[in-house]
Amino acid sequence: MYRDAADEDYLMARVAILHKLDYQFFWSAAQSFEKYLKGILLMNGESTQSYGHDTIRLFKAAKEICGDLIPEVICPPRGFPNYWGHIGRRFEPFSNFVERIAEYGSPSVRYRHHSIDLYLTDLHRLDEVAFRLRRLVFPLAKNFLDSPPNYREVLEKSPNLQIHPNMSFERKGTENFINDNFKLMNFSFFTEQAHLNKRVSSGFRSVNSEIFMCIESGNTAAIKWLISNAFFPKPERIEIINLLAETCDNP
Repeated sequence: MYRDAADEDYLMARVAILHKLDYQFFWSAAQSFEKYLKGILLMNGESTQSYGHDTIRLFKAAKEICGDLIPEVICPPRGFPNYWGHIGRRFEPFSNFVERIAEYGSPSVRYRHHSIDLYLTDLHRLDEVAFRLRRLVFPLAKNFLDSPPNYREVLEKSPNLQIHPNMSFERKGTENFINDNFKLMNFSFFTEQAHLNKRVSSGFRSVNSEIFMCIESGNTAAIKWLISNAFFPKPERIEIINLLAETCDNP
């Protein structure tokens, strides 16, 4: 249940970044990670009732269960061109990326309250994290195929194994959509095909929130109207009011 839902969120995150829907990329990626992590906990006898949508806490709990099966660092796929090193974040800690996705994928950011920064190589990090988490949505201490070794030992021995390889969205009639959005430049799930494509996603882009742009342009009347009529969590409302106070006499 959780893994299939996570698969679909993961696919939508890929669709979003490939089509420059950056806010939706972070939202869908965060939804995907949350569901994979909840699946890991549930399949290993842990309740998820107290976590809500706290992806960072879920990740820490999953890391305690999985140990080294969740790597410390996300590395570029083998054979990646060297110019990725000039972009930054070539080697990013696994936990840092999960935290960044959780931050930019929060509901407040979904409403464009905040500006965002996106490394286009986040596409490849998304693939790698999804690959690593998805393969762990199994009872790790249980015997594999009802006889030793157990799932943990099988996964440790075969670091590139997906025990359940099929995705819920792979069905008849979706072949072209899957090729264009799931398999394209996917070095984690389709390594050989990705290298044959000889394409990578690289570069950087950022998107400024409407609130930031209004304040920068001096259009404080619009922001005053917005905070009077739209819901904002209290910390965000205070932050916006403080920004207004810096730009006008009567915030």
